[in-house]
Amino acid sequence: MLSLRQRLRRLERSPLFQHPPDPVNQIVTLVLRQVSDEDLESLIRVTRDRDAGVCRTLTQGESAAVAAYRAAVDVKQNRGHRR
Repeated sequence: MLSLRQRLRRLERSPLFQHPPDPVNQIVTLVLRQVSDEDLESLIRVTRDRDAGVCRTLTQGESAAVAAYRAAVDVKQNRGHRR
């Protein structure tokens, strides 16, 4: 027989006890699935540097990747507001 703690952990992982999905997170997930591998690597690099407190000028490729990501998020968000 499972202990009470183990049963509780299983219940907490159950979809019934999960927070409803955040629309913004869903948009970000959809956008990241559509980004090219090269752009995704650039976005990861930029994010890691920012999180580490590194302040630097972005390369042309990194700037393009960030701009494409932001534009895609804006498009997805605007489509959601029209419905």
